[in-house]
Amino acid sequence: MTTLNDNDKRGTPFGIFYGWIMLSGAILGLATYGSLFTYGFSTYFLPIQHALVTNRASLSLGFSFTRIESALLGPIEGYLVDRYGPRRIILIGYVLMGAGFIAFSKISNLTEFYFAFAFIAFGASLSGFLPMSTAVTNWFIRRRGLAMGILLSGISIGGLLVPLVAMSIEAFGWRETALYSGFLCWIIGMPIASLMRHKPEPYGYLPDGDGLPADEGDREPINAQKSIGTASREFTVLEALRSLPFWIIAMAHGFSLFIVGAVSVHLIPRIVDMGFSLAEASLAYSFMNGIAIAGRVGGGFLGDQLPKKLVLIACFIMQSVAMVMLAYGSTMGLVMVAIGIYGLGYGARGPMLVALRADYFGRERFATIMGTSQLFLWPGTALGPLFAGYLFDIQGTYTEAFIWLSVVNLIGIVVLLFLKPPSAT
Repeated sequence: MTTLNDNDKRGTPFGIFYGWIMLSGAILGLATYGSLFTYGFSTYFLPIQHALVTNRASLSLGFSFTRIESALLGPIEGYLVDRYGPRRIILIGYVLMGAGFIAFSKISNLTEFYFAFAFIAFGASLSGFLPMSTAVTNWFIRRRGLAMGILLSGISIGGLLVPLVAMSIEAFGWRETALYSGFLCWIIGMPIASLMRHKPEPYGYLPDGDGLPADEGDREPINAQKSIGTASREFTVLEALRSLPFWIIAMAHGFSLFIVGAVSVHLIPRIVDMGFSLAEASLAYSFMNGIAIAGRVGGGFLGDQLPKKLVLIACFIMQSVAMVMLAYGSTMGLVMVAIGIYGLGYGARGPMLVALRADYFGRERFATIMGTSQLFLWPGTALGPLFAGYLFDIQGTYTEAFIWLSVVNLIGIVVLLFLKPPSAT
């Protein structure tokens, strides 16, 4: 049984459900994750290409390797989060990510780039999406879609901060920016990790704050069996792996990640190739993430009101349409429209994919099941950037690459048409 500390026993300021307080810390964590790693690293792409005198395919390979690393780490990370809770894992992740950025500031060749970037990715994985989403999934059921949308908006908020990373690179250099980023990870890691809690029941709460008494005083642990979720039952990892919905969600998710991986790496170079500056391209990237915030929160809300499957299919359609527009867009105006459409679809897509897994397979082993699913997602995030970079090096344009990525994403829609909740037996 978990022991309540004094702060937990006294309740929270103004009687606010602690899940929302924890969520605010998780948003800050994912904003850091998004600004420094998920989106921010694309601002390093061209400066590093010039500094190391290499091609885009070789640099894209580094991004691809880290996606494979995260996939292989997923089941182990998921087990550790389910076993020890997110707080310890997140703290370790920030320490490693900070060390990785400091090492990154010292690289002098492509091999060192691969190793330092892999170290950053390792720390980012431990401190980012999986442990944060596990905590939120455990603390929310009825409002899971909305809570997950708000959580993942943190990554998009990080995207809004990308121009700051770009301005720092242009003003101080990419090495200094990487060094400062490492120190920042160490500074904020402890406060963010300290806010995380694994499940609400040991602290006297039920998910969503249901059954909160008028007096927020002393709380006693609650039997987790009293918490009622949307899943027909709590699945083990093996039971989830034997179910068709697990594979349908994983396949659709994987197909969509071909686009996500390519855009995260190549959108800024695509805009720079049109004749715009790195700072201007970063502003366009931030616009996409601003729209994605609306997509995440709005999509999460819709997912609590409508079938998540239908919301997800609509997101996939928007992503494919946007990629075609990005392939042929010749003016900044058209590219911005495409980015807006992509941002809405991309933003709403993430909360649905996470919430569907929790709805179908339960909370008890969510992190392990989610982490295991990452084993089958790496082809999209790894091969998408590599494919786009390879075709660009051959053709000098992203047009054909973006069209093919749009087609691959459409296959995910076909797969989703067969998605049904798993059997209760």
